[in-house]
Amino acid sequence: AASQLAMAQCAMRRWSACPDWAPSEEQQAEIDDLKEKLKTWGSAIHGELERHRHYGGADSIFESELRPWHQLTPEERRADPFAKCLVGPFESHEGYVSVSYHYDVETSHTLYGDAATKERPGALVLTLQAVATIIEDLEKESRRLLETRVMRDLHAATRRQQAAARERRRGAAMHRSIQPPHRN
Repeated sequence: AASQLAMAQCAMRRWSACPDWAPSEEQQAEIDDLKEKLKTWGSAIHGELERHRHYGGADSIFESELRPWHQLTPEERRADPFAKCLVGPFESHEGYVSVSYHYDVETSHTLYGDAATKERPGALVLTLQAVATIIEDLEKESRRLLETRVMRDLHAATRRQQAAARERRRGAAMHRSIQPPHRN
């Protein structure tokens, strides 16, 4: 869960590093929605990781507010699983012409049209759909962790109730065995 959370945060951080003018209104609405989902499910996973931390579980790396790309240390940038991936595609509509482009987070350059394949041959592209899939996977993992904890807690409560019932029966049996017989 911690690695999925880290991956989701890295993916969202890259898309958030794009210039404000790059995403279309629809893309921006989806980015905002994905940020909210990341915050919700990231917080849930963070809570579960914190619960398990005293049992030797992993520390949570959850950032309730993602640090911007430019605030990452060089080590953090190198550790990004999407390092050197382009972000996009975006579209620009100028008059009767539509131009597709990508954004290079590492260099802060916009690569229009064929420039992406010429300047960055073989570069992978982190699409918004890929980010959505990563966050959907994070949601599934979060739900799985919560369900596991609920089932474990229910099982523990059932065991405690059964133990208490055994103790009550034992106490009642002891009480009956020390009662003097009734005389008529």
